[in-house]
Amino acid sequence: MIRRAVSQALFILVAWAFLWSSILGGGLPLAHAQSSLVQPKDMVSTMLQAMTDDQLEYAAVIALELLQRYPKSKESSEARYVLGIVSIRKGQFSQARELLVEYVARGGVTTYSVRAQRLLRLLSKDDHDGKPLALFFESERCLKDSRPLKSLRLLKECLAEYPDAAISADALNSLAYVYLVSLHNYEEAFKVYTKLMEGHPDDSYTDNAIYGLGRCMELLGRKQLAREYYERLKRKHAALGAEIGGYSIPALNEYSRVWHRRASLGLNRLKMVPSKAGQGESAEFFLTGFGDRLVVESPAGSMKYQRLWRLLERDRMPVRFIEFTLNRKVDVTWENRQELLSAASLGYAPVVIFQYFDEELSPDFVKRNAERYYDFIRERLVPLLQGIHEPYILLEAEFNRGGVEKWTGWNAVAIQAINIIRAELPSAKVGLTVGDWDIAGRDTLELSMGKVASHCDFLGYQFMISSIEEKWVQDPSGQLLDRVLDFADYLSKTFNKPLFIGYLGVSSLDGWDQVQAECLESFFRHRRDLMHMGVFGMVYFSYVDDPRKSGWFGPAERLFGIVDSEGIRKPAWSVYSSNAKEIMSEEETVADVITPLAYRRQDTPSRTKPMEFSHQFSRPRFWRLTIHGKKSGALRTYQGFSRSVRVRWEGDADRGHFTAETCRANLSVIVGGMEDPVLHRVTGCEFSITNLIPPRQTVLFSEGRSSDLIVPTAWIKRTSKTYSGLQAMVLKWSDSMGGVAFPMQLKKTLLIQSGDALVLRVREDEIDSTKLSVNVSTDQGDVSFSIIPYLYRDAGKEWRNIRISRSEIVQGLLWNYGKSPELFRLNGLAFTSLSSGCLLVDDIVLEKVTQGESQIVIPYISLPPDVSESDKGKDDIGHMRFFPQR
Repeated sequence: MIRRAVSQALFILVAWAFLWSSILGGGLPLAHAQSSLVQPKDMVSTMLQAMTDDQLEYAAVIALELLQRYPKSKESSEARYVLGIVSIRKGQFSQARELLVEYVARGGVTTYSVRAQRLLRLLSKDDHDGKPLALFFESERCLKDSRPLKSLRLLKECLAEYPDAAISADALNSLAYVYLVSLHNYEEAFKVYTKLMEGHPDDSYTDNAIYGLGRCMELLGRKQLAREYYERLKRKHAALGAEIGGYSIPALNEYSRVWHRRASLGLNRLKMVPSKAGQGESAEFFLTGFGDRLVVESPAGSMKYQRLWRLLERDRMPVRFIEFTLNRKVDVTWENRQELLSAASLGYAPVVIFQYFDEELSPDFVKRNAERYYDFIRERLVPLLQGIHEPYILLEAEFNRGGVEKWTGWNAVAIQAINIIRAELPSAKVGLTVGDWDIAGRDTLELSMGKVASHCDFLGYQFMISSIEEKWVQDPSGQLLDRVLDFADYLSKTFNKPLFIGYLGVSSLDGWDQVQAECLESFFRHRRDLMHMGVFGMVYFSYVDDPRKSGWFGPAERLFGIVDSEGIRKPAWSVYSSNAKEIMSEEETVADVITPLAYRRQDTPSRTKPMEFSHQFSRPRFWRLTIHGKKSGALRTYQGFSRSVRVRWEGDADRGHFTAETCRANLSVIVGGMEDPVLHRVTGCEFSITNLIPPRQTVLFSEGRSSDLIVPTAWIKRTSKTYSGLQAMVLKWSDSMGGVAFPMQLKKTLLIQSGDALVLRVREDEIDSTKLSVNVSTDQGDVSFSIIPYLYRDAGKEWRNIRISRSEIVQGLLWNYGKSPELFRLNGLAFTSLSSGCLLVDDIVLEKVTQGESQIVIPYISLPPDVSESDKGKDDIGHMRFFPQR
């Protein structure tokens, strides 16, 4: 108790010393220390970002405020880490040691605990009045700031002036690291590792040096010598120091298990000679992509948002996967079916990281919320992916944690979830996503997923690394490659399922720009080896840096992109781009077996009895199916990216109207990069249809022309503004009209039956949308709807769709009146606003589902250039083409 009281008193004294030194020493004014940051999570994010930006005084002030406001929160522990770093920078090593000891004992919310333990080990070697330690820490700072040559000079100075310092082994190891990783001078790195091994034979760095010697020889192409060093390290940490029954078994302690495994992985890597195209592939294809969201702000802070695939098209980055995260807490407008339909029509396969349980994951939490989990799948996940060809679902990413990794009951829960998805989305590809917690976490996987694995289409796994959690053992690219290959080998042999790297990321924090590029280069160099183990694809996480992102990796979370927050490409961009183009070019070399286009005939295709077409490719393809009426000239187009084509045609058209006639269906694939797409016809068929009723629609307002159904009012005006050829109607009001309803009265009542919906395509201008609502006036009363839940981006320039369907109106009527009428009549619409502004209305449509009236006008989705057109030479990549909803 006395020791604890003394420790706390010392900490308080150190904290106040920091505060006053910051204020009086030219730092930030006291007012900053009293800033009103509310949430501890936000304070931690700001504090760590300030530390990353080298604004240590500011970070210290926030740290002190965090400790004062939230002394018992887990987040406050991060403040001790920051204050410890500031102490190191000021050369106050004893204070730093006290702060970091407290931090490690309490635990934190980021991976900085790994670095803190390493710093404590270094701080224990404080001698010569702290001078060698100061030189060592300054060299690490220079390395972080991408100044390897100065780091090299400081390390050499430290070793020359203080050869007997307690820090000398660490200095030699860091010197070798700079030569190996930053300067790629493998000969000099070999010399330093040799000196480290000979000069410090009893130090733990001896194992590091042996491995480093092997790695240097490997990178120099001298594989026999590399093999000898790896085998030496493996024997050193084997049980009894030798093989037993032809197998090398590691010693029982965890330290030996780690080094034994690393040596084994090095030996395995030497056996893997990157194969040539078409050789030794178990996976028939390999696809790449990006995540982790569908809409990206670029540059950061510009308020300019772009769909991820539009950004990829602009940068000519040819990939097939787009990825985003969905959990029960996410409620953002870009996660909607229309966005995904648009992306799928451009040849992208959506990948959903589905994390319903997220941070609360535990056996008890899963048991209590299993039914809610299944309901969420039915009500949110399934509707989101409805109509998309072969979406990929990473079911409960990193499920093997929180005690679930040892819980056999997870098998039944996951199997039920997969069955629900398969029943509603038969074309979806579903797989569990395993977190790689190193070799120690593998023993329990057969318990938690032994039964459910056979129900999966694939198994996903992930890797994300940064300088924060790296143990500085050796080069990150070698470590990343070892882990990716080793885990793929384990999963493939244990569960015999196709594999997918659901997300892979390397943060460029601490000057790791080149390291990030080298990690990706190493990964792609061994792509064929991964394919041989059954890996069919990878998504990189993410494309653009996000300065506001936070998470387990702390400030490293903001720098996982291969394009920085200002839009400047990092070295990793070129590596990824060149490999993605090579992978995309392989699509052109695949020759599919020509088989007839299968179809189930319906003389009169309709919503209740659609005509079905199907085809199977040898690998996922970007395909287009066109149905052309020979007599009418009507055309219907479907397209997507998938291995299996399943299309249900209801007789509707994108252009013209089908009649009783002979039709031709053609299935083609689109190959080549975005610069020069080429259409190759694969197969087709002819068929006849009879008695097809031309589809009709009830249009209230469209294409800038007044409808007979709308009663003119003074506040409804047409505008000359155009959007893709369509004129808009403007509904305007001012402050003087605030707080009252502005009805858009209809001349006729409209009958809305089961399945019908009223849709407005609008864009807000100078409106606070949070203060806006829509009242639907019916013959049974008014029903009020908040606008926000019904606003969705479609394929063009910030227009939104407000869809009011009968089921939602009935729900409102039930709530208000306690009954559910068979039908009701719509009299008009009214907008209620508490602020001035206007709505630009592009069109208002009543969606009908009655036979012969099934045409849906909106929302629109965009298609790529029609390469079959005569003007295909035009640069038409960004052009919008509008078709009815699929």
